Amino acid sequence: WRSKKQELMLAQPHIKCLNSGPRPAYPELELELATWVKNLRNNLKPVSRFMIQAKAAGLASLPQYANQFPHI
Repeated sequence: WRSKKQELMLAQPHIKCLNSGPRPAYPELELELATWVKNLRNNLKPVSRFMIQAKAAGLASLPQYANQFPHI
């Protein structure tokens, strides 16, 4: 943080991070995946990393996403 002290001092007080990282590559797919995870967790069902990866692969193979993002 010392090398970026000047940037931190100039930033707005409500900003917690200077760089939020890259934007999502597939925002619609990620939104649907996040909704699926939230629904499972709201129903008190466990969600593993493998389940998320499998669901993401299944969503990516759907025609709506395959046509929109042919390279995934």
